[in-house]
Amino acid sequence: MLALARDSAEKCPIIEPDEKVHTAFDAAISPLLAQIANNLDRARNLEGIRDSLLPRLISGKLRLPEAKTMLKEVIA
Repeated sequence: MLALARDSAEKCPIIEPDEKVHTAFDAAISPLLAQIANNLDRARNLEGIRDSLLPRLISGKLRLPEAKTMLKEVIA
């Protein structure tokens, strides 16, 4: 069944957790959400580095040892 009829959905009981459960859930999930945000920031940073270095490496304007040095400076 691809859909649930509105009247059927309205008849389903919904259990709302109390504040203690909300607090415990927030405590458990907050570090994970922070890590996700951190990973997204790092991915964007690495994308920028890739987008700036790759064309210069391909064209020969930048050599691999120079690129490694630049990358170490950015990451440090």
